[in-house]
Amino acid sequence: PGAQLIGDAGGDLSGTYPNPTVVGLLDKVLPTLTQGFLGYSGTAWTFYPLSAFDFVKRAGDSMTGKLEFKDGGSDSKPGFIEKSVGMGFNFLHIQQAGQNANIHIATEDNDGEMSDKIIVGPRGTDIHWPLFIRDDLAMAPFARFLASFVDFRDEAEPDQVKGRTFWDEANLTLTTMLRDSGRADTKLQHGQEIVLPCFNDTGATISSFRAVYIAGSQGDKLKIALADPSDPAKTAVIGVTTEEIADQEIGFVTFFGEVRNENTTAFTDGQEGFLAAPAGIIGTSAPSGQVRVRIGYCRRSSATVGAFFVAPMRFPWLNELSGSDLLSFSASRAAGDPLLPGFNRFTGSADASAYLRAATGSRDTVMIRNSATAAAVLTVNAQAGESVSIAAPASSITLSRYQSITLIDVDTGLWEAFS
Repeated sequence: PGAQLIGDAGGDLSGTYPNPTVVGLLDKVLPTLTQGFLGYSGTAWTFYPLSAFDFVKRAGDSMTGKLEFKDGGSDSKPGFIEKSVGMGFNFLHIQQAGQNANIHIATEDNDGEMSDKIIVGPRGTDIHWPLFIRDDLAMAPFARFLASFVDFRDEAEPDQVKGRTFWDEANLTLTTMLRDSGRADTKLQHGQEIVLPCFNDTGATISSFRAVYIAGSQGDKLKIALADPSDPAKTAVIGVTTEEIADQEIGFVTFFGEVRNENTTAFTDGQEGFLAAPAGIIGTSAPSGQVRVRIGYCRRSSATVGAFFVAPMRFPWLNELSGSDLLSFSASRAAGDPLLPGFNRFTGSADASAYLRAATGSRDTVMIRNSATAAAVLTVNAQAGESVSIAAPASSITLSRYQSITLIDVDTGLWEAFS
């Protein structure tokens, strides 16, 4: 028979031979045996629970660890979890190979049931339950977002980044930023305004909060210029600039909706604004004898955070509407009345309001008279502010060229306007 050790054990063993006890490993004491896996912390051996094991990077290591899951010894493409570093990056790789390989990430819900949150498979990645994105979400050009809905949280306005969309509680809508930080703080409030990029080819910078009209096109962009009430050709206002636009640059124009953060101290809250002067100036009244163009309404009067609701409307001259010097008031014109160049009739059966401007053609005056046999009265308010009444029958008033009046009350009668 072979020799047998006897006596006291030493080193990493204790007790006596032939049945000593292992109490250490490499001169380090082993802990009491418990469930888990044995690991070395750097100073001592310890048992780590199976539910919380770590790969710990040590100085000089380029890879902190790899846990493989092989399907037998011949598995050449095992699944694995690997923690690695390199090129200034830190990675946690999770890989599952093979036909129909899937990776499931599941958590327990409040009812104690396990449910999948993320499933990675051959056909893509499914994300179940709410997806909360707190920072950036980058999607490849071919990516598809198939969620049935997207919730935007009511939080503070984010940093200015072109294309960033957020819930705008102040305006109760989604808002998209149109410029990056460092440029004008231009935004689009969805469903509340129409904003288009337009090209400035005027030779000078167009300031923010200026009325503009279409002056042509440049490539796929509309070309704009500053409106001028003294020139009818420059009064077809289509919107208001919502930012400063340098010459030969593209900038945004609000066709309908609000422009914000402007100096609107010239207005009171709710006051109507008009094209008041050349260079697209918006003021509280239209200049006398020039084209009348309403630009919109002041929502908030302020030097810095003023808001103005843009809704342009140009009051046309009568010859522009009819192709002749005057246009009949068709809403109240008697059925069958002829519409003749330079001579039009309108009847009054109730109070009404209308706007009448003198001809812009070769004739210098417009006459309004009552030709009914019965007495009737037409009360007008001239630009100078005086009230004028036209008695019946056959009484009349005369307007000078470009002078305008507003018809206040149209009593029963047959009225004729001609030039």
